[in-house]
Amino acid sequence: MRIVNASPLILLTKVGRIDLLNAEGVDVVVPMPVLQEVSSLDPSDPVVRAIDDAGWSVVMPPALVPASVSTWKLDPGEESVLLTFDLFARRADCQDR
Repeated sequence: MRIVNASPLILLTKVGRIDLLNAEGVDVVVPMPVLQEVSSLDPSDPVVRAIDDAGWSVVMPPALVPASVSTWKLDPGEESVLLTFDLFARRADCQDR
């Protein structure tokens, strides 16, 4: 699984290599705050169009931010990537038991 923040989406779209996120059997997860961040761009922006066109994008709802993480002063997209990773890591750990 790939959990993607706004910067790689923007950069890879600008250089015409958004396809680098694709891999057979790998889900690409775009947390809701990341989607909201790039969607605040002009709707005709290539990044917004690439996300709309990408069948691999799975949008996860944002998680509640623990106080210990909020002190790091991350933006909402960065927080959501971190928390989404943590959520999937915990699920995988539970499945392994």
